[in-house]
Amino acid sequence: MTIRILIADDHSVVRQGLRMFLSLDPDLAVVGEAANGVEAVRLAETLSPDVVLMDLMMPVMSGLEATTEIRRKSLPSRVIVLTSVLEDAAVMAVIRAGAIGYLLKDTEAGDLRKAIKSVAAGQAQLSPQVAARLLVEPDARESLGTLSAREAQVLRLAAQGLPDHEIAARLVVDEPVVRGYFVDILDKLRFADQAREDLAVARQIQMSLLPEAWPKVSGWEFAAAYQAARIVGGDLYDFIELPGSPRRIGVLIADVSGKGAAAALFMAHSRAIIRAAALDQSGPALTLGVANDRILKDNQAGLFVSAFYAVLELDSGRLTYANAGHPRPLWWQAPLRRLSELDGNEIVLGVTADAAYAERRLDLAPDDRLVLYTDGITEATNVDLELFDVERLKAATGAAIAGNPARIVQAVLDAVNDFSGDAPQADDFTLVAIQRLAGSSSRISNP
Repeated sequence: MTIRILIADDHSVVRQGLRMFLSLDPDLAVVGEAANGVEAVRLAETLSPDVVLMDLMMPVMSGLEATTEIRRKSLPSRVIVLTSVLEDAAVMAVIRAGAIGYLLKDTEAGDLRKAIKSVAAGQAQLSPQVAARLLVEPDARESLGTLSAREAQVLRLAAQGLPDHEIAARLVVDEPVVRGYFVDILDKLRFADQAREDLAVARQIQMSLLPEAWPKVSGWEFAAAYQAARIVGGDLYDFIELPGSPRRIGVLIADVSGKGAAAALFMAHSRAIIRAAALDQSGPALTLGVANDRILKDNQAGLFVSAFYAVLELDSGRLTYANAGHPRPLWWQAPLRRLSELDGNEIVLGVTADAAYAERRLDLAPDDRLVLYTDGITEATNVDLELFDVERLKAATGAAIAGNPARIVQAVLDAVNDFSGDAPQADDFTLVAIQRLAGSSSRISNP
């Protein structure tokens, strides 16, 4: 069966040369030529060639844009990028766009004809120089972690300039198996890149669920910080302006078990449930009880949520709270100059039905401060696998306690980062700090 080819290159001499030596093979037929990317897409749509030989640097629409458009239109043509461009960004961009081959223009005519036949059969083709670029290009190196040991070995042998049959001989497999490895390698590189794009979108959605600003209330000061261990995570904090009188603000900090996209989605779901319960219920204990039952009912992922939820009365300084398995916040009592942990810690949300939560109260005096946190802070590790722990958190908080909430939050984050150094962290960091200011009344103002 004859393989039908479209040549896309802005240089007529290149197109003529390719047509000439491709015509020497009876299995290949050039059915069209394009001088720019727009023509390439149009001809790919009307002629339905089996293979498109695509130059990258073309006017009107580049080869990269044309390759992306061919893939977007779901056209059956397979694209081989044939270019003199060998740059890190171009290599990964071509793979992301959906090309199945990336060859340089100095490829021998016989090798090019062989590559066209392989690509027409769905087998990926890479020049040795391109394979070598994939091994050093930053974005590609990150994605290569998804490759199996054998796939990584195939890529390294290709980077050394070995043809498919020699790679097959070294690995003691058939040549079609090697070509299959190249297809899998490109698919995984594309998938890893798409996954990063999807996670970036998920992160944007997650960050949009966090408060745009801290409450601005005369007589009070608030600050918060969130840092995911991965692109997205399972921590959340929220400030909820509650209806009715006296004026009140709901303060929530929570942590979903697990990490990554699943935890982020579960976090968004849990936030909506807790917020709705907070607006419907009269106090924190009932809020967490209702939220627990709703989360448990819809919990198909087997995840759970630790949560600390408090209602702060702005005029009196009365704080009413309940704790569902969350790390106990720190309370700086200014009159006593004492830093202590709040009492209470019941079962996490989403584990058992009809869970009961105790409700506790305290009165924040002028200059008192509260520090709420997730266990990513206390369980941060250094290179020796030591935990940052609660005592170090208390020390960092105490050292900055004379500052405002923003300075306290930053001081704790700095202490954690100094402690952990270059050690990778497995959990997210979230902090909320609240201070009752001395000598001022409390009225809500618009942020």
